[in-house]
Amino acid sequence: MASLLAAFGIEANAAQYEEVNNRLIEPLTKREEELLHLINKGHTNSKISALLSLSESTVKWHLSNLFSKLGVKRRNQATSKARELGLL
Repeated sequence: MASLLAAFGIEANAAQYEEVNNRLIEPLTKREEELLHLINKGHTNSKISALLSLSESTVKWHLSNLFSKLGVKRRNQATSKARELGLL
């Protein structure tokens, strides 16, 4: 995961992710973690789909799952919650 995030210019601490993921009701998938970092950078669904070679509907599906796990409804809430949890 760290190498994947590094490819997007994101530094990752694997131990930190694992610790936080263990506190969530359902841990984030690697893809959800990846999307979390990309929305934190301000990327749109369209840009994310192009970067990851996914359809926009697949990006939306992953984001919906991410928001549900974090207990939020919007991108800005997701990034704020992720910061609180130490994911960002």
